[in-house]
Amino acid sequence: MSTHKNGMVINAPGAKATPQNGQTKKLVIRPLKLKPQLPANFEEETWAKLQAAVWAVHQKQPVATSLEELYKAVEDMCRHNMQDRLYKRLQAECDMHISQQLAALQAQTQLAPAAFLEQVAATWEDYCNQMLLIRSIFLYLDRAYVMSLPGLRSLFDTGLASLRQHLAAHSQVESHILRGLLDLVERERRGEAVDRQLLAGLVRMLGDLGLYATTFNPRLLQETAAFYKAEGLRLMEACDVPDYLIHCESRIHQEQERCLHYLDPSSRRPLLQEVEQQLLAAHIGSILAKGFNPLMSGHRVQGLARLYSLLGRVGGTDALREQWRLYITTTGVVIVKDGLNVSMVTYSCG
Repeated sequence: MSTHKNGMVINAPGAKATPQNGQTKKLVIRPLKLKPQLPANFEEETWAKLQAAVWAVHQKQPVATSLEELYKAVEDMCRHNMQDRLYKRLQAECDMHISQQLAALQAQTQLAPAAFLEQVAATWEDYCNQMLLIRSIFLYLDRAYVMSLPGLRSLFDTGLASLRQHLAAHSQVESHILRGLLDLVERERRGEAVDRQLLAGLVRMLGDLGLYATTFNPRLLQETAAFYKAEGLRLMEACDVPDYLIHCESRIHQEQERCLHYLDPSSRRPLLQEVEQQLLAAHIGSILAKGFNPLMSGHRVQGLARLYSLLGRVGGTDALREQWRLYITTTGVVIVKDGLNVSMVTYSCG
């Protein structure tokens, strides 16, 4: 240990220096004499930089400023209590872009349904990618301000709400989207090949916009019922029962496949119920009257199993049981009569 000339006791290397008189020196931090001031045009200049970036994203052009610098600009505005105005400005900028995109789609409603849906799908894909990039730029605003207030939606949800409002205002665009989707579904039911990937993407779009359950699905079920009602009436006249049952089985499988590949899972049960109602439940009496006896007399076990399975889906087992009882009764009477006739012939000949 050694003593420094200013009175401090210096310990061995690594030890703390202590004053000889045992007093501890205090470190005093004095406030700045002048509080830092933002430039007078800070908010406008910063927003102009951010606005230019948002415009570039919407136009699918390169963003001149780095994402790190843009993120820092958003953070600076939020830290200086400008977050409310920043949120409203961003919302207005995105709202204007959505309005322009829907106006462009409305000008293309004269296209064929499939071509128009392709344009809608491309617009939706661009929009989602753009909103994800914009959210990454304004992530600090989204996390520190928007998501902390219960009355505000996240930036992405705000964009979806704005798109939904503009879509409602452009009713012709919405109508063409729904009509085009329903037409593609019907074309596939009639045996045509359709773009299932296109259908799946647009169905997801309707789900994200909250339009699938409220707008699309009711019309899908309505048109499904009309389609299979007409088909059931036509085929019951044209086909024998075994072939008709095979067709019904195939139709149920096809609708299950549609729900698996592009329709929302919520449609599966009501959609199958419409198929079963129009093809099976509405024709239980005709199916049994026209087809049960031939199936029984022909010992067509597979056909009978299919009949039992399909009618079981629509609560038709009681009617099937009654038809079985009638068949047994009628067949038994015939057998008895044939037996008596044989006995009488044998007796008379004897």
